[in-house]
Amino acid sequence: AQKAHGTSETAVQAGLRSELITIQDFDMTQDEVVRLALENRLDLMNARAQVMDARRAMEVAANRLEAVLNVVAAGDIGTSGGTKPFDFRGDRSTFRAGVQFTAPLDQVLERNAYRQSQVTYQRARRAYMELEDRVKLDVRTQWRTLKVLQENIETARQNLRIAAVQLDSSVENFNAPVRPGQQSSSGSGNLGLNLLNALQ
Repeated sequence: AQKAHGTSETAVQAGLRSELITIQDFDMTQDEVVRLALENRLDLMNARAQVMDARRAMEVAANRLEAVLNVVAAGDIGTSGGTKPFDFRGDRSTFRAGVQFTAPLDQVLERNAYRQSQVTYQRARRAYMELEDRVKLDVRTQWRTLKVLQENIETARQNLRIAAVQLDSSVENFNAPVRPGQQSSSGSGNLGLNLLNALQ
């Protein structure tokens, strides 16, 4: 009986100690957590930078593919000759001006490089979108898991309270005196079984 009584006190103490367990409050909404993850995850920042690099490379390739228009001017100034080197004459001078135009039709290598840069940009963009979706899924899953664990702690605490009360009640029933010539209502075997179940 003393052992059962001591076990009851230990169980009650365990129930009381469980009330002292505190967990850090977590009151952030799921949208806030996802937004923070999208703003601060380094892997997302790196993927975003790769998308921007691919876009810049595509713009550079597009600039190389553009048509080129050059204005060209050339001229000679002639002198009368002889002993007058600075006697410039308009009739002996020439001047030429023209326009050079390079069409993008002949720029096959540049066109191929531009198409390749477009493909690379789209791949980087899709990889970023996939990573972003994966990060959102991971964060939401962890947020839900954290909420479940928070609820589980409270459920376990409530179960411990109930178990302590049941154990205390079983110990009282076990220690209750039996009148001479009268057997307990539940029988001694049932009392022992109830005590073991409550202890577990």
